[in-house]
Amino acid sequence: MIRKIFGESIGVYTLPNAELYNDEFIKFAYYSKDLVENTDIFKLMKESNAPKDMNDYLEPFIHRSHLIPGYPLKFLDDVMWALKEYTKEMGQEFNQHNFPYLAPYVSRAWTNITPQGDYIGSHDHKRFDAKFSVSYYPKFLPEQGDLHIENTDLKVNKRIYPCNEVPARERIEGKKGQAVIFPGYIKHHTEINKSLEDRISTSCDIKYLGINSDLPPPELVNELTSAFQQELTTNFKL
Repeated sequence: MIRKIFGESIGVYTLPNAELYNDEFIKFAYYSKDLVENTDIFKLMKESNAPKDMNDYLEPFIHRSHLIPGYPLKFLDDVMWALKEYTKEMGQEFNQHNFPYLAPYVSRAWTNITPQGDYIGSHDHKRFDAKFSVSYYPKFLPEQGDLHIENTDLKVNKRIYPCNEVPARERIEGKKGQAVIFPGYIKHHTEINKSLEDRISTSCDIKYLGINSDLPPPELVNELTSAFQQELTTNFKL
């Protein structure tokens, strides 16, 4: 189902096979967190109080969780199903998104663990050049902090300190097994987690390859994939 929020199409879908991987996702979230915190580079950067450098180095790995063993790959099939429903509901604007002209794929994926009293601040996924972004909840409890879609057309100060005349944000109520799809340039954030348990979500970005888009040489893709796997096994204790 599409909700129109500030003129943007926001898709909200219950994934059909959610019960097959929800528990796996919860386990994977803590597993991947443990992987990162036990890397030598994480420990070194933490000791040297250089969080920015640490994030820059680890981000390519953190945001490619779907390439780490144990990631629930069935979820990616459901994401493609939801994307198909989403673009179908969008109508003629996206009817050209057909193979081989434009083929969607998940470029980045990661899990988020938000402890009690914390939240995910305002951001978008433009720097990753994401066509669409997805937020998914393998578990959701009351008071864990709903997702807010921001009125991106407003100036930053109007979004942070909203006036009565123009709405600054709209809430999308969280629900277990629910995926939210939106354009990658949309600003969004969550409320504070006021529950006694961690708020667990997973996100991914979607891009397109194809005749009408990028068509990288297969040899280069294979070489980069091999190099990534090598870096992964070298830096992480899988």
